[in-house]
Amino acid sequence: MTEIRKVTRYHTKFKNVAFNYMNEKNKVKGKNVWRVAIKVKNRIIFDIDDLDEQNIREILKYYQGLFFYGFRVIKTLSGYHLISKVKYTDNLEWQYDVCRVLYPLLERKDIQNYIEKVQKFYKDERKKQQIDGLDRKEFIEYLPQKFIESGLFCGIGNFDMLFAINVIMKDYYCLRISKKAKGDKPVEVEL
Repeated sequence: MTEIRKVTRYHTKFKNVAFNYMNEKNKVKGKNVWRVAIKVKNRIIFDIDDLDEQNIREILKYYQGLFFYGFRVIKTLSGYHLISKVKYTDNLEWQYDVCRVLYPLLERKDIQNYIEKVQKFYKDERKKQQIDGLDRKEFIEYLPQKFIESGLFCGIGNFDMLFAINVIMKDYYCLRISKKAKGDKPVEVEL
């Protein structure tokens, strides 16, 4: 029998508040697994769910060239997080680059149109998920290929597309800062 756990993320600007909240919630065993995340709205972030060094190098080379800045590389238990070294001060510029993670060929004048297309795609696929009875895991596995087929993706490398799509949907990144598992020790690495 498979154990089903609801994973909930709590985010705040104050890490100590978030971790205290998580610790209180974790005292109720067996119902929820709480993870702490930070809300980021001024950097570009990639979530990469594999440890393939060739893939990470390809992503770094391409997107550093596209954006003209570097990324911090954080190695996690099962992949990497890339976090831009540059903080954006202009929200429109940040939105433009968030969209270019998925569609590097996007022209600045087409930002709003692209955002609307991504939002429509996501909402339509969520409806289809409900109609087809797909569970969350099946939806997460199925969505990237459908996104590629939609013509809304022309990026480089293997990274978590749903993570990138969610930024367009919510207008911020939600980056986990708590451990995902006991052996999870995120560390910054040089590649």
